[in-house]
Amino acid sequence: KKQLLVWLLALPATPLLAQTGTGLKPAGDSTAHDFMEGGMLQETVVTGVPAPVKLQNALSQYRVITQAAMKAQGAATVADALSTQLNINLGSDAVLGTNITMQGLGGDKVKLLIDGLPVNGRENGNIDLGQLSLNNVARIEIVQGPMSVVYGSDALGGVINIITKEAAEKTEVNAGMLWQSTGTYNVDAAASFRGKGQSLQLGAGRNFSDGYGYADTSYPERARIFKPKEQWLANLGYRPSEIEEIVAYA
Repeated sequence: KKQLLVWLLALPATPLLAQTGTGLKPAGDSTAHDFMEGGMLQETVVTGVPAPVKLQNALSQYRVITQAAMKAQGAATVADALSTQLNINLGSDAVLGTNITMQGLGGDKVKLLIDGLPVNGRENGNIDLGQLSLNNVARIEIVQGPMSVVYGSDALGGVINIITKEAAEKTEVNAGMLWQSTGTYNVDAAASFRGKGQSLQLGAGRNFSDGYGYADTSYPERARIFKPKEQWLANLGYRPSEIEEIVAYA
């Protein structure tokens, strides 16, 4: 089963979107999404607010998964990163992939965003979180509780905002690989460049699962319980100036 996800967005163009909400991604050198105050870094959040707000001053209940936490956990997908979070339960469907329940509400009531913009492609009310790679993710912000006033009726259970990386100050190239004995083989690579007020980000990857578990032990070649999947990933980000950005994910 081959899957292809495509999001295209151009900033500033948020007023043209048919989605009520706030999409923020601090520009410039605020890659860590922090304020410097008294020599101490104060963590901030950008989901559902008109401007970055210190986490300790936020009105809603936020939980932030940092890039360091994802690395320590060994997470390769958004599903892996969310698997240890409180009040979040993940299930697995043999065909549709990972589904989510937040605070007792199903995936059709949990809003999934990338840089503040909604992710489409629900199947049976859920988006397969296992197909969203972390190769270009800087952090994940989770808001538990109703956010329907900002994001619509499908945010009754909460919001998950996946925030992508900013281009590095210097040229940066990295690659990663994941192998699992269940027949999962994932590879990805990314590069970023910055200079003269402009920046460029490139990334690509391939996720492959050979499937596992046989539905019929007498004839194992007929069907597997968890179906084989193959997914190709690509992302391109170009910022011609500090106030404009063009981003594409596939």
